[in-house]
Amino acid sequence: MSRSFVRSLAVGALLLAAPAIVEAQGCTVIAPATSCFINRNATLTIPSLAFINITAAGDIALSTPADWAAFLTAGTPVTTVTAAPLTLRSNTTYGVDIAAGAIAGGSRPLGAHGYKFQSGACTAGGFTAFSGATQTFIAAGSAATNGTGANLCLESTFDPSDFVGNLSAGSYTIPLTLTITAP
Repeated sequence: MSRSFVRSLAVGALLLAAPAIVEAQGCTVIAPATSCFINRNATLTIPSLAFINITAAGDIALSTPADWAAFLTAGTPVTTVTAAPLTLRSNTTYGVDIAAGAIAGGSRPLGAHGYKFQSGACTAGGFTAFSGATQTFIAAGSAATNGTGANLCLESTFDPSDFVGNLSAGSYTIPLTLTITAP
């Protein structure tokens, strides 16, 4: 093959490739004054984000009757409410489940404790008793949130007629698991 033929092939290949390179890089203005435009989209993908945090450090100390002697004298069940500040943030719909494991430390029944989610201060009533199974804490499909002013409210019931179970002496631990899910 002659050198001039090889050069011709190389020059031809360059000329064929040049329009694709110029087109991919932009456009050129040729005199007299003309203009050209490059239109591109800029894309960004943000995944579903969900965050949950109990903002109190360490274990959650559950409330007990303020005066045990008065409690026993009155002879009526007492319910205490404990608030654990909670931070929830999600950029999409979400749900939260809660599970309480078996109480460690004695024979106090798990059902003597309950939970609820509440914006603002915890108030009495509307609690769901722990069952030992995973339970809904915040319904799936809840709207996106920046998570301000929320509480995990925990309820404890003390029954003076049940010294063997409900008031059984001991130091108790309830393992809690909160799971946040976003689609």
